[in-house]
Amino acid sequence: MDQIYKQFRIIRKQKGYTLKTLSEITGIPFQRISEIEKGQAVPKQEYKEKLEQVLGVNLFDDTLKDQEISDLFESFYSKMFYGNLNITELADQVNYLYENALDSKYHYLTFVMKYAFEVMNANEKVLDDRNLKNIDFDRRAYHIYQIYKAKSLYERKNLVQAKELLMQVIANSLDEKIQSIAQYQLIFIWIDEYQLLEASSLIEKAKRTFIEYGAFLRVHECNLHQAHICACEHRYAYAVELYEKCVCSALSMNLPPAEIARIYREIAIYSIFDGNYTKALQALDLASALEENNEDTILYYLYVYYYIHDLEKFRYWLLIAKELELKGSLKIELEFWQLISKKQFISSAKVIEKANKIYDYYAKEKDYERLFFYTEIILSLYDQINDVKNKYMFIEKEKEILAFIYDS
Repeated sequence: MDQIYKQFRIIRKQKGYTLKTLSEITGIPFQRISEIEKGQAVPKQEYKEKLEQVLGVNLFDDTLKDQEISDLFESFYSKMFYGNLNITELADQVNYLYENALDSKYHYLTFVMKYAFEVMNANEKVLDDRNLKNIDFDRRAYHIYQIYKAKSLYERKNLVQAKELLMQVIANSLDEKIQSIAQYQLIFIWIDEYQLLEASSLIEKAKRTFIEYGAFLRVHECNLHQAHICACEHRYAYAVELYEKCVCSALSMNLPPAEIARIYREIAIYSIFDGNYTKALQALDLASALEENNEDTILYYLYVYYYIHDLEKFRYWLLIAKELELKGSLKIELEFWQLISKKQFISSAKVIEKANKIYDYYAKEKDYERLFFYTEIILSLYDQINDVKNKYMFIEKEKEILAFIYDS
């Protein structure tokens, strides 16, 4: 029963059928198909034949034929390139292939895929592929494994090894799609290392392939990277323009509201940096309509109303934040901005005391990017009161933080 459930669910999704559409095509009651998929019912022969005819596979055999395994891999490979394969689907497909192909000529392929998935999800596991070296692989499967291994290394902040692995794939693969996926993963590393020219060059290369094959979700993701690079270069107005184009493409592809709201928040924050508070508020209103009570949206509203000195609306959003009991780090930031907004009534020493508490909080959390942000604020406050000794101390702290960020 469990085998039927795994097989049926995965193949149904691969073929692009929902339970509802499959019910309409086969004439099998929706509830009955749902029970079959959950392993709660054994389909009668009539239902088996109808389902197998529509899905085009011997659905209820205990083993898969080589062609069916090959088709499943091709579907996985295609979804990986087009960017619409989530981690749950990946787990289902790889495990299913692995369990059903051990006695077929595709056993090497499924072994590599299974190992790639395990590597990608490992936490502190040593990445060791010695046991793969004597297998006569399908080269695409091996390169997919290398890409996922590099992704795992990147997530553990091991940028050097991840970069080397991806560059090997780009140099050795003859498959344009594999090369483009490796280039896409390499973009993240170049941006993290602030190698923006290299990142831009790779984006253009990857985009050309994605456009050629109609992988528009990947093109959209590349455009988001381009907008981010512009923001890193302090070209905020142009970054906002690119993000606005990304909103249009996200809407055309019916991406989830939360993803569209995230892009609107990017527009808002870089509009703030550009001094365009009207555009920032418009973007935040749209983000809020798509995703209510998002912490970042509330924080950006507070930034805007602080900068335009609208204390009434600033306090309104601060009240919302407190009512929602947002997590500690955000509440500390909100309290800080509340003090800053009233700084004409508070001594500089009090503001510095509060800022130092926030600094200590983020030091404990090892959030080095925010530490750097608050170091800049504290330095400016020490400038105001002409405290040279403490200013020098924080300059040294700032150097240590920057060194850590670049080293990691």
